[in-house]
Amino acid sequence: MDELARGVADSEEDWRNRWDDAEPRLGYVVDQARFAVDRGYESLRGNPRARLQGFRLRRRMADQWGTPRQMTTLEHVTADVRSIAETLREATESDSGELRLTRTFRAGYAELVRALADVVRCQPAGTGGSAEAAEAACDRAGELQRELQRPFEGTATDFPSIWDPHRELLRVSRLTLLVLSP
Repeated sequence: MDELARGVADSEEDWRNRWDDAEPRLGYVVDQARFAVDRGYESLRGNPRARLQGFRLRRRMADQWGTPRQMTTLEHVTADVRSIAETLREATESDSGELRLTRTFRAGYAELVRALADVVRCQPAGTGGSAEAAEAACDRAGELQRELQRPFEGTATDFPSIWDPHRELLRVSRLTLLVLSP
């Protein structure tokens, strides 16, 4: 997400090369995390000491072990980040690499993407996993989202059959924020 934020904010450099390098790494890390979660599930299921520590061996473990839920959230966020990147790619001039977004929108959206990255970092499995930090990061991202959406709220801004990259980026970031909200 930080690479995307840098790409949106920096108007001088073509962001696509950096994203093309970062995107396969993102997929690899998510695949590794999913594999680790699946192995952890199997380990808990087959561990007799888990029963002694109060872990009941049932088919549905969602109420006992929150990691699969967190992994699903991470996968949804990864899909949303890829969708943001593809929308940015569609909104980029093919020759010059310049984004067809206003400078003020680019600056605000870069800040929103950084705020969403902070929300991901504050998730319980992340490094800064306090509930207060996660709530503060979600509130900040929500405030930035509302601020960016404000100019597009009127009915006079709707143009049928015209694709607007501003609206699409805001739609995907809103979905990402909903997935990350507690």
